[in-house]
Amino acid sequence: EMDGYDATKNIRLMPPPKNKIPIIAMTASVTKEEIDKCFSAGMDEYVPKPFQPKDLLAKMKGLRNKI
Repeated sequence: EMDGYDATKNIRLMPPPKNKIPIIAMTASVTKEEIDKCFSAGMDEYVPKPFQPKDLLAKMKGLRNKI
């Protein structure tokens, strides 16, 4: 078993194009340390829980423009 950080790190080690898949962190922890940990692991965006669907969709649309 692995957590989201380990899963992200493993995805980022895959060969292209798999390693470029957008990853959005979703966690109830909103500390700066936790957010930094998400980005350090290779995640592209962060959405705190509980979240509004419109906020998640906005993050997804923003990442779609980067692909």
